[in-house]
Amino acid sequence: MNLGSSAGTPREMGRAGNNALCNTLLFCSILAYLTIGAQAQDENTIYERLFKDYDKNVRPAVNISSPVPVTFNLILRKILEFDPEDQSISFAAWLQMTWEDKRLVWFPRNFGGLSELEVRGEDVWIPDVELYNTIGPTEALTDFRVLLQSNGTVIYVPASTFVASCPTNLTDEVHRCTLVFGSWVHSALKLDLQHKAYAPTLREYTPSHVWELKGVSVEELIKMFDCCPQPYKEVRYTLELSRKNGK
Repeated sequence: MNLGSSAGTPREMGRAGNNALCNTLLFCSILAYLTIGAQAQDENTIYERLFKDYDKNVRPAVNISSPVPVTFNLILRKILEFDPEDQSISFAAWLQMTWEDKRLVWFPRNFGGLSELEVRGEDVWIPDVELYNTIGPTEALTDFRVLLQSNGTVIYVPASTFVASCPTNLTDEVHRCTLVFGSWVHSALKLDLQHKAYAPTLREYTPSHVWELKGVSVEELIKMFDCCPQPYKEVRYTLELSRKNGK
């Protein structure tokens, strides 16, 4: 008995369901495409406005007589080689640096809620932090990306390999290598280098098969050099290493 139902046959219902699903997926795809396009447009607009008159050669100081505070942390990844006879150590690490550049501020509500922007390291002012006691080539740190936050915070975490001098006594059971980082040009009156933690971050560290990392420490120092009347800020990391049994 036909009661006048308009539900249709199972095949027709299946087709209707498939059509509805296809329409929904198509709508979602179009919406995602438009959203991505709008976000890309917002990123382009922010970039153009921020860097229109930006000079990366000028320190982002509050005023000309103030230093730029830079938070610094060594994220040690691996000790590649330690040679007590050659008195050298090579290692892989990330250099985590954070500072504020008030020239790079925007309001997210004006740009689709976008609160972060990635740019090339060569586009912005970068602290000239170097390994003072290096004895080998170091790749350029400006080849990495920089994360900008809408409040003007700049986060920079370049990765590199380093070779440093490590004067040590061959008869010592525990060898101590000090890694000295600081600004190459800017004195403490221009750049205030501050360590982020009381020891290097080891969450990414891969242990050596030959050398055991017995301990790590960090300290800030103010140094005077014969070349210049101004004080310079250093961050020193000391690694304590001992040879593993049978190695």
